[in-house]
Amino acid sequence: MKKGDENSPEKEGPSPAAEKSTSAGGVRRILFRGLIYSVLFFLLLIVSAGIVLEYFFPAEEVRAIAEAKLSKKLKLPLSIQKISFSLLSGMQVDGVTLGTQPLLARVKKIVLDYDLTQLLQGKLVINQILVDHPQLTAVSKNGVWNFQPLLDLAKPVKDKPTTLPAFPLAQVDIKQLSIRQASARLDQDGKLSAHIDGLSLEARGKASLNAIDLKLKVLLNPEPEKPNI
Repeated sequence: MKKGDENSPEKEGPSPAAEKSTSAGGVRRILFRGLIYSVLFFLLLIVSAGIVLEYFFPAEEVRAIAEAKLSKKLKLPLSIQKISFSLLSGMQVDGVTLGTQPLLARVKKIVLDYDLTQLLQGKLVINQILVDHPQLTAVSKNGVWNFQPLLDLAKPVKDKPTTLPAFPLAQVDIKQLSIRQASARLDQDGKLSAHIDGLSLEARGKASLNAIDLKLKVLLNPEPEKPNI
């Protein structure tokens, strides 16, 4: 027997807790990738629609159609103050509100700026995605939340399996993704209330079918007279 063998610790396999943690981490990564792919696919549809709409429909008509269709789909009244789009620069949506008083969501401005030359080559390069001053207000009255219609949309339809569309581009390059000065309110029947203000998020990176590489920075800068709770 070699010297030191008696004191050498025996090798043990991974503990059940470690295996459970690894499994949970894998599930979170899969869900995160699925969310990113869905958002990017939705943005690609917006870009494609903007190219077609610029030449065939005036912006005001598009705004009215978008309001009607989305209100019906979401089962909540949706209002858009203004939509502007350009083949060369992208799309901007101003004054978006969702729900009735108190409003469930309000966004001051949404900007989508893409690179047309790269898009024509089959590559989606997003110069900027900006969500400016989003506000969320969750209110419960007699146990019913004002976002209940959105929860009903997530329920699976019987005998109708849901499948996600295949992502059409090999890679998406995101130069800048910004959520600026977000805030949220929660009021549960007047018994429990909370709020958060001054939340900003910045991200950039690349996403493909096999991997997601995003650099994320979260900032919290509330107003001095409105401390977060």
